[in-house]
Amino acid sequence: MKKIKALLNINEITFSVVILLLITIAIPTELILRLTSPSIVLIKGEPCVYDAFIIISLYSVWLYILAFILFYILYIEKYQLNPALVLRKRTIKKVWKDVLSDLLIMDLLFSLYITIVTLIAGFLMTRIMCNWEKRESKAYRIVGYMIENPPNVVLIIITFFIIVFTLIFVAGSMMLYVWWITNWQWAGFVAAIVIISTESALKNGFLWGVYRLSNMVYINGIDIGWQIVYPIVLCVSIYFLTILTVQRKDFLK
Repeated sequence: MKKIKALLNINEITFSVVILLLITIAIPTELILRLTSPSIVLIKGEPCVYDAFIIISLYSVWLYILAFILFYILYIEKYQLNPALVLRKRTIKKVWKDVLSDLLIMDLLFSLYITIVTLIAGFLMTRIMCNWEKRESKAYRIVGYMIENPPNVVLIIITFFIIVFTLIFVAGSMMLYVWWITNWQWAGFVAAIVIISTESALKNGFLWGVYRLSNMVYINGIDIGWQIVYPIVLCVSIYFLTILTVQRKDFLK
């Protein structure tokens, strides 16, 4: 808890609250615009919480929530990579491990918060956890039949959390690693945002193809190997790969 408090205090409580408020506002706003407004319901069918998880994964997290979080993490690490603090650490790998540790902590907190807000907002706005077995549901409008065996609610929530966590971790690692090798703090942020925005616009690419819940969930359900195991393995691989490949840098520049 002391570590979490220290990280939050780096950007001041006001900045932390603003980021959380932006996320809190963004999620229900997205649900209203794409899921629960009367005109949308009339055309696309009655939504449920499961649909809310899919919509937030497809749009809000990609379009702007991720940018808020990366911006927040960037400023935390700007402080953590201050030469005065870096010189107290024994090795260059220790510095990088601390950077990744901060990223993991912030990632866990934000992923958990996004999952909870989506769950609560989705339930308050739809009043039903899953209606995929009903003819009037959004799922029926998409696939053309009633889904008799939808995924377990716990599995949906865990999958959503892991997908959000993985996206933040991969994008955050990319941002911090590019910053590390270029000595320009905004280079990584710009690179991450450009890649994510491009893939989001094209609806194609490495990140877009893995880190989202799509309408295929209505047909195939949750693929545990692809949507749970693979993202976890990828995060672990990136963690150790960056530690092994990180090079010395001049922190006084």
